[in-house]
Amino acid sequence: MAGHSQFKNIMHKKGRADAKRAKVFTKLGR
Repeated sequence: MAGHSQFKNIMHKKGRADAKRAKVFTKLGR
């Protein structure tokens, strides 16, 4: 579990990027 906190931090940063991507993809999807 040494890299658990690091993994969580990456997921948090990726979460913001994914949120922006999600909006773009929803627009393109429709």
